[in-house]
Amino acid sequence: MPNSKKIFDALHGFIHLNAIESQVAEHQSFRRLIDVRQLGVSYLVYPGATHSRYEHSLGVMHIATEIFDNFIEKLDDKGILKNLAMHSNIYRQVLRLAALCHDLGHLPFSHTAEARVFKEKSHEWMTAQILEKDLFNLDTSEIGVEAKELVAKIAIGPKKCDELELGLSPFNPIEKLLSQMITDDFFGADRIDYLLRDGKCCGLSYGQFDYLQLIEMITAIENENGEMELAVEEAGLAACESMLLARYFMYSRVYYHPLVKTLSYHLSIIIEKLCQRKKVLNSVDSYLALSDADVLVEVKAIAKNKQNALYPHAIAILDPLKAYKMMRLTDDHLKKVSKYDAFCDIEVNPLGKNRSAFNFFVKKKNNQIMKADQLTELKIPHYDYHFGYATDENFKKIEKFIC
Repeated sequence: MPNSKKIFDALHGFIHLNAIESQVAEHQSFRRLIDVRQLGVSYLVYPGATHSRYEHSLGVMHIATEIFDNFIEKLDDKGILKNLAMHSNIYRQVLRLAALCHDLGHLPFSHTAEARVFKEKSHEWMTAQILEKDLFNLDTSEIGVEAKELVAKIAIGPKKCDELELGLSPFNPIEKLLSQMITDDFFGADRIDYLLRDGKCCGLSYGQFDYLQLIEMITAIENENGEMELAVEEAGLAACESMLLARYFMYSRVYYHPLVKTLSYHLSIIIEKLCQRKKVLNSVDSYLALSDADVLVEVKAIAKNKQNALYPHAIAILDPLKAYKMMRLTDDHLKKVSKYDAFCDIEVNPLGKNRSAFNFFVKKKNNQIMKADQLTELKIPHYDYHFGYATDENFKKIEKFIC
């Protein structure tokens, strides 16, 4: 087994890995993430956005560990979390492995073509396949638990495990809390790291927030259903507010940047056809063989053949001035432009239905538990848009409906 090692990260400094984590980090399945861009085609708009899922995964492990260590300091050996306190070393190791592995299933260019390629499935489904077949053919006896399944559960989370019908055992309260430390919308290490990292690499300040205060204030409460879940102490509410504002502005400036969205649309079509031709969903090995570099080779090959049906999409990637135009559509717009389906490709709201930005619990100084939306004075808009993509000519045919 490899010796322990340390890797210098541009965001967090030195990240230390023990022997088993080093073995994972050197595994081909994990090293593939070096060649998967975190922000897809955003580097064509923000040249610094070339960071990878590899460094993000290391960062998520680092942040998840910080959350866990601060959380453990607040526990005693009583109540429902007694087992977590008593076996904290084992659970800490499982959490770190799950955080390290949580993005193994991403396609080339990350989320760019996920909806087209996976349909009703997702990259979490592929993460589960990789963990089952490929990665955990290693010695985890020192952990003392059924490591393979537990790592998969915590990396993916109960909601996705149910949606994807992965056939994993039910989550106990501790496993749910550990998974929240990685996947939660408000307190998860995944979100904390990607906001900080994406903002830094794009050269923007929007992704920065007081994450150290947020980590310090994370606790656990019993919700109205009698279930344990992560919450924040009252002194950490402002840090949560700053994180949600950071998320909103990063969507405005980066993730939903018009050219980023349009180029993602063009590339998603090429990736979809490439995956179909190579049958990458048929086996883990075929899937793992595909990287960003392979997609770019495909783009350049298509761009040499004007007879190829994908030629306009390939040219748009190589020359963004030739890209389609993007339009933001409300529900009302969507009804009006439906008769123009032949002229406009529609992407239905990728974030889903409207929901409260502050749908989490706050533990007040007097130990009272309240929903955050009862305490905050902030109102953060939700992106309820659909997106349409059309050539200049076709855009003019329907623009009267979206002005």
